[in-house]
Amino acid sequence: MKIYVCITCILTLFYSGIQDVSGQVEKLIDSLKAQNQIQRPNATQVQGQQIPACPTFFADPALQILTQGFSNMDNFKNVELAPFLEVRYPGSPGNIRVREYIKAQFLAFGWQVAEDPFVALTPFGPAPFVNVIATINPNAPLRLIFACHFDSKLSPPGFVGAMDSAVPCALLVNLARQLTIILNSLESDVTIEMIFFDGEEALYLFNEQDSLYGSRHLAEVWFNTLDRFDNTKNKLQNIVSVHSCCGLSRIVHLITSPFPPTWHTLNDSPESMDDNVMDDMGRILRIFTLHIAVFNKIQQISNSGLG
Repeated sequence: MKIYVCITCILTLFYSGIQDVSGQVEKLIDSLKAQNQIQRPNATQVQGQQIPACPTFFADPALQILTQGFSNMDNFKNVELAPFLEVRYPGSPGNIRVREYIKAQFLAFGWQVAEDPFVALTPFGPAPFVNVIATINPNAPLRLIFACHFDSKLSPPGFVGAMDSAVPCALLVNLARQLTIILNSLESDVTIEMIFFDGEEALYLFNEQDSLYGSRHLAEVWFNTLDRFDNTKNKLQNIVSVHSCCGLSRIVHLITSPFPPTWHTLNDSPESMDDNVMDDMGRILRIFTLHIAVFNKIQQISNSGLG
């Protein structure tokens, strides 16, 4: 089983909310199902390696709907983002409320939702953590995985972490809200899985032992579950950061560099966000997600001799 992996993590990934676009969704679905809505460039050479040909952009009207039609920043901030803007370090009441909110939203969308509870040794002794995993179609042979962490730092007291990482969490909730109907209609072999990690932040001092509790735990679980993905161990041992639209397993870590001055301070608040950046990143991720799903569907049709 191949797996497409995209890690949307921490700081600069923002997603616009959805307005009433129910009338446009049917048009978008029709556009995505039409083969002539995809441009197919030739294979290219990058650093001496052959990169398979794959589609680059959606043609109008699909592109216009995906970008302009689905943008509504006021709705995004008031509906998806607001529930995450509270102190939510592991084990705190806010952490539990946010976790329950995530589960409730994806269950309402009709996704399969699972908890991944575990206990890890921290500088303060054993502590409980819970990852949340939501999948739109668990039986699909291919997966595009988005991941972020929903916990906040234990210190400084009162740290909310809008960039790190309330907004990426809200981004994924909004992405699912916008695209669930479309993805189900496409019947693609690529399913979307969204992982919300607990315990990414250090509880005392960031190091290999005191950080990344949720992702380290789930990586170990997957590493030891060979029937989840083919060649799981080889894939985990050969992780590289690349930008690739098709082919083998890849991890894309999207994070700002250098970190902004508000990072890990009390100024990491909604007031520090840039609406234009949020909207731009939202448009990119909408297109990226459907790009993978639609391209795989067209490849299927072409390989079957029907296209």
